[in-house]
Amino acid sequence: MRVSIFFYFILIICFASCKNQERELYSNENKAILRNVYDDFNLYKFEKVYLDLLKIQKLQDKEKYTFACCCAMLHKQNEAVSALLSIQGDETFDMYLLLESDIFLDSLHTDAKWKDVVSKFSNLKKQYDKKYYHPSIKTLDKVYIEDQAIRQKFAFFSHKLGLKSLKVKEIGQLMYMQDLKNLSKIEAVIKQYGWLGEKEVGRFRNLIFFLVLQHSNLETQKRYLPLFKEAVDNAKASPKQLAYIIDRIEISENRKQVYGTQMGFDEKTQKYFLLPLVSPDSVEFRRNKMGLDSLTNYLKMWGL
Repeated sequence: MRVSIFFYFILIICFASCKNQERELYSNENKAILRNVYDDFNLYKFEKVYLDLLKIQKLQDKEKYTFACCCAMLHKQNEAVSALLSIQGDETFDMYLLLESDIFLDSLHTDAKWKDVVSKFSNLKKQYDKKYYHPSIKTLDKVYIEDQAIRQKFAFFSHKLGLKSLKVKEIGQLMYMQDLKNLSKIEAVIKQYGWLGEKEVGRFRNLIFFLVLQHSNLETQKRYLPLFKEAVDNAKASPKQLAYIIDRIEISENRKQVYGTQMGFDEKTQKYFLLPLVSPDSVEFRRNKMGLDSLTNYLKMWGL
C-alpha cells in the first residue's frame, strides 16, 4: 500500500493547511487498511500502520471494533480493551450481539477488564433496543449470532488451514446445517409478520432477512425474490441487498450477472476474479441505481 508524504508553506500558513490535508489523506489510507485487514487476516499490514492508527482520534465505532480485534489477535490487550470501551454505539453499529462469540477477541476473555467490556456492550444494546418491541426480536437476535459466528469461524480457519482441510470441511457442514435451521426460523417470522423493516426491528435485525436468504439455495432465493422486491419497494429492504441476490441467482443459473457483485476464486493463482458480467459498459449506471459503490472501488476491495 502506497502512502504519500509532501508539502511546505506560502511561507507558513500554506504549510499548515497542506500538512493537515496530508495527514488526513494518510489517515484515510491507513483506515482503509483497517477496514480490509479484518476480512483478509493480514496482520502484517495492520502492524505496519498500528502506531499511526493509534493516533487517529476520529475512528468510527466499527473501525474501533476492528482495531480492537486486530490488537487482540496481536496480544495488545490494553489497546484492544481501550478501543472497545471507547465505543459510543449508534444506529450503524451492529456488533452488540457478536462480542462474546467473536473469535478474534478470544484472547481478551481472561483480561481483568473484559467484564467491563461485556457490561458496556450489554448497556449499549439495551439503549439500542429501547425503540424496538417487536415479538420476533429474540428470534432474530439468535439467528443473527448463529449466522455470523459460524461464518467467521469458517473464514478464519479457511485462511489458516486451507479450504481442503478436514476441520474446514467439518465447519462447512455445520454451517450448511445451521443455514437450514436459520431459514426455517426466518420463514416462520415472515409467515407470521411479513418482511420486517428497520423501523420495526432495527438495522442489523432487518439485515438478517437478507443474510439468511443469501445463504440459502437457488430454489429458496428464487421463491423469495418477488417478496424481496416488494420489501425494497416498501423501504423494508435495501436495493443493494437485492442486487446481490439477483446476481447470485443469475450466476447459479449459468447466466451473466447484472450488477457485478459476485466474485470467483482461482485455486491455481489463489486470486479472486469478477464473474461474467452482462453489458459491462453500462454496469456503473446499474450499480448506481441500486445504491452500490463503483465497480472500480469494489474491485479494489478484492485486491483487483
